[in-house]
Amino acid sequence: PNISLQYTQLVKCLQSNGVNRASRTIKFASGKGVNCARATMQLGDQCLLMGFLGGTEGLVIHESLKSEGIKTIAVKMLSDSRVCFTTIYEMIEINDKQQASNGFQEIIGECPKLTMPEANEFLTKFESELSSQRYDKVIVTGTSPTVDGTPISKIIVEKLIEHKFPGVTLDLSESYL
Repeated sequence: PNISLQYTQLVKCLQSNGVNRASRTIKFASGKGVNCARATMQLGDQCLLMGFLGGTEGLVIHESLKSEGIKTIAVKMLSDSRVCFTTIYEMIEINDKQQASNGFQEIIGECPKLTMPEANEFLTKFESELSSQRYDKVIVTGTSPTVDGTPISKIIVEKLIEHKFPGVTLDLSESYL
């Protein structure tokens, strides 16, 4: 449910304590759920991605998903969508010395917090889709936005148990499991 905006930039030589200019920047929707949806579609299956979008980042994510043909139900949230940055470099220079080549640095943005109305809207839509019996599998993956300190994925898992939904895959590292 934590759809994010990914900025990936390519840099010839990444220098510490200096200005680095990207030779190319790519911006697209990302997150484990988005990647699962992409893989599912590439395998020829239909899928529905559900999550939350907010702020200007959410609009960019929405357009990215739409351009890829990923069917999405997204609840609008007051928080901005998560933004992640990846810098891929050919060489890294630390204190004027070349240290390594062909690597990357990644910064994962903070996870958004949800309001109770946003969480309830999502859960209503989720239960409606679950009850439609159009799906034989549900994948719950990635870091989850929280509502009042509770990960929304915990509530999703509880709903799946309540509905006795048989086809569930969990890819979570949450303490409640």
